[in-house]
Amino acid sequence: MTLRYREVEERLLERGIVVTRESIRTWCMKVSALFALGLRHREPRCGSRWHLDAMCVDIAGVKQWLWRAVDDHGAVLDVSLQQHRDTGAATSFFQRLLGDYDVPEIIHTDTLWSSGAA
Repeated sequence: MTLRYREVEERLLERGIVVTRESIRTWCMKVSALFALGLRHREPRCGSRWHLDAMCVDIAGVKQWLWRAVDDHGAVLDVSLQQHRDTGAATSFFQRLLGDYDVPEIIHTDTLWSSGAA
């Protein structure tokens, strides 16, 4: 159930608490950031299937490689921007992923040879 700031103000006033809508809005902004941070730390375990992708992006005229890992629930596990698309770049990306999460059952990759080598 979603309440507007005015409704929260009225409910608090019924209980003898005088507060403005602006105070409620400020409180919601502060608390929602802390609440979201707490939820991120309590995220369920990631899925057992990972989808890995590397794509070329052009940043200020320099070719960079964007590596991304997504689990089978659609949650982004990690994103990395690197200058090279080679075995070393793929290995460092995999090591960082496997350091943060359990080993998945299946890893789906695109047809990059660097992913297979890593």
